[in-house]
Amino acid sequence: MKAKRILISLGGNALGTDPAPLVETAKVIAQPLATLVAKGYEIVLCHGNGPQVGMIKTGLDGGRMPAGQEPFPLADCVAMSQSYMGYHIQNQLENALRELGRDVSVTTVVSRCLVDPEDPGFKHPTKPIGSFLSKEEG
Repeated sequence: MKAKRILISLGGNALGTDPAPLVETAKVIAQPLATLVAKGYEIVLCHGNGPQVGMIKTGLDGGRMPAGQEPFPLADCVAMSQSYMGYHIQNQLENALRELGRDVSVTTVVSRCLVDPEDPGFKHPTKPIGSFLSKEEG
């Protein structure tokens, strides 16, 4: 019998921007995910990463700008966020599966997509990258 596949999507805001909260959140979500796997489901987990990309880009650019270096490419920051988030989620899910006596491979995939630079959505963006600032902070 072929396993049923479930796609689960997590919002980036729910995962926290710093590694320690991300690890804690990953521990919490790993238990129910591992239970689904133990019941025979195949899980595909995707997640947002806007806050994490912003944190990475702000940190890297903050070190580069005073040195007169170019800002760090956004696409690279996206890949970094995918990999570090996937790493922590993967570790916690593998731990939860082991606790259930399951030897199941968990894989993190860094993805990319091609977008149309002429897409009208780019004229009035509505989804921020990074944290929100007040008028005084900005």
